[in-house]
Amino acid sequence: MASDPMVSINLGNEVDLSKQHDGTPHVFVLHRPSLAGRCSAVTGDFFDAVPEGGDVYILCAVVHDWDDGDAAAVLRRVAQAMSGEARLLIVDNVIPEGSEAHAGKWIDLEMLLMTGGRERTAAEFAALTAAAGLRIERIVPTAVSVSVIEARRFRDGAAEGTARP
Repeated sequence: MASDPMVSINLGNEVDLSKQHDGTPHVFVLHRPSLAGRCSAVTGDFFDAVPEGGDVYILCAVVHDWDDGDAAAVLRRVAQAMSGEARLLIVDNVIPEGSEAHAGKWIDLEMLLMTGGRERTAAEFAALTAAAGLRIERIVPTAVSVSVIEARRFRDGAAEGTARP
């Protein structure tokens, strides 16, 4: 059964590249044994370009690594690579407003100290994606602390969307 092309974008967390690159962010379409012959590995700087032609783009634990300016730059590159019907799935913590306990609040401190990045609320993700020309279609909580944020490019002339949980 054929499936639509999917582009997984990350910093190489699944493989140890510490001795193989200079720390520059790269784009990786990961090859797993179960996907033999069905995917390819592509390297490159996701601040410069993202592979085109995907129907689904996945950013898993990427956006929280960056401050708002750099995160928006990555999202803009993804949006530029997306066709009109493509979807972007951002898998990251969505921090609740207020003082509600959430594991992502501790991770927010870790990201600030380690990368200068941060965790974000739904409203902050909506503003960040809008700045990149994307609108959030929905945010789906999971059984763990992360949520899946589904976004699409704005249609020509369409008003900016807002997050719908």
